[in-house]
Amino acid sequence: MRKISIMTLQTAPVKVGDKLTVKIENETPQGQGITKIDGFVIFVDGVKTGQKVKIIIEKCARTYANARRIG
Repeated sequence: MRKISIMTLQTAPVKVGDKLTVKIENETPQGQGITKIDGFVIFVDGVKTGQKVKIIIEKCARTYANARRIG
């Protein structure tokens, strides 16, 4: 019997078009900012660690989302 992780069964806590205010927690080696909502990772272009920014979700996959800064 195959074991299924909890993350497999969960849906993303965001959807394309959602506008949020978030704090950037970290950065990828490629320079994208990283924030999380309930453990769900969101990558944001053009931001730095520690910034509090408004974003809009542009792409949403099962385990992560991509967003851009809007304000």
